Amino acid sequence: MTSKMKTYSFSLVVTPPGDVKTDEELAEIVYSAGCCDSLVGISGGVVLVHFDRQSKSRVEAVSSAIKQLKKIGVKAELFKGRRTKK
Repeated sequence: MTSKMKTYSFSLVVTPPGDVKTDEELAEIVYSAGCCDSLVGISGGVVLVHFDRQSKSRVEAVSSAIKQLKKIGVKAELFKGRRTKK
């Protein structure tokens, strides 16, 4: 029995390497590392990388993204922001 792949959406709070000065530079190195399922942005001064990643589980999706970023010197952790009520 094989598990079906699902798409998991999540954001990681990241700390770019010291030599990266802009979000465009960060996006370039993130994409070149193979994270083509990501979008880099800044919100409220916090650097985030959002992923829509296919995987067998959410845990596997998040951990694989963190590992990919770690290989290029980017520290990352799961964003645990709160949703606001409208």
